[in-house]
Amino acid sequence: MRTLLLAATLSLVFASPAFATVQANASVKVNGKTYGIFQLPMNGLWRYEREKPDDRELFPPFEAPHTANHRGYIAQFAIANGRLYLNSIKGRIEGKDVADRDIIDKRFPVRAHWYTGSIFISVGGYDQLEERFRYVIEFSIERGKVVATGYSDSKRIPMTWNGLDAPKPTTSATEPSDAPESASRGVSTVEAQPRRPGDR
Repeated sequence: MRTLLLAATLSLVFASPAFATVQANASVKVNGKTYGIFQLPMNGLWRYEREKPDDRELFPPFEAPHTANHRGYIAQFAIANGRLYLNSIKGRIEGKDVADRDIIDKRFPVRAHWYTGSIFISVGGYDQLEERFRYVIEFSIERGKVVATGYSDSKRIPMTWNGLDAPKPTTSATEPSDAPESASRGVSTVEAQPRRPGDR
């Protein structure tokens, strides 16, 4: 029964673009339809200078064109054949517009093997009192591969770059300046929460 409900909901998702782009930094295309997403998959490939060094490279020196895109880039993803792909990425560096192979020297689309987390698509309204989205499709992804697909009538979407729940506070206090480093490889809160559907 749940499988049938999920299939019916996916059909609804792919039949109408109910979820508009929430911010100019990320979107995902599924079955020919494009949806805005809260997640930031590029954070699995690159890190900011303030974060603790690891196996990721530093973010390219993108320039923010306006306040609606303070990260300075626009990434467009796609889920197809059970995998997550980076279809296109655009930005501006040193006063010049750059895109795709100017930024990542690979043939596009690129399989997003660096991303492990969830991608959420909301196809219903948003309950501001409950702070929950209605009719949510969740794609669980491990190293760029979709390993599970779930459906929820009502769900709070974690405001983290990889869609995973933020770690619970420990007993030891953490200085504010240390917070970005401690969360860099696990789950970090999205720097500026994108506007929710219906916000002005």
